[in-house]
Amino acid sequence: MNGRATSSGVRWLLSVFLVTHGLIHLLGAAKGLGWANVTQLAEPISTALGAMWGVAAIVTVTAGVLLLAVEYGFASQGPRSGRAVYRRRANAALTARRSTALVTEAGLAHLPVAVAA
Repeated sequence: MNGRATSSGVRWLLSVFLVTHGLIHLLGAAKGLGWANVTQLAEPISTALGAMWGVAAIVTVTAGVLLLAVEYGFASQGPRSGRAVYRRRANAALTARRSTALVTEAGLAHLPVAVAA
């Protein structure tokens, strides 16, 4: 496995971890703001602390989603994307040296009459 694929996989894994971690923070927000009775959290959580858990959830999920968006953007538009490879190959083909020789009567003389006419 090359280094580029490994680092890309690590970024995707980090993004999933951040989103999952942020969603877990919603448990504290739900308990503190009275949205649900979360028995997994034994300590009482005040409304202000619940709001802070909610902010932490929003920030963490947003960071994970933005990290995914950046990774996708780089993969689809970056220098190693299929689009960039196509552009490089198309430019190379369009700028390749072409023959400037003209078609002349002498050049057509060896062809059959039906083709040369």
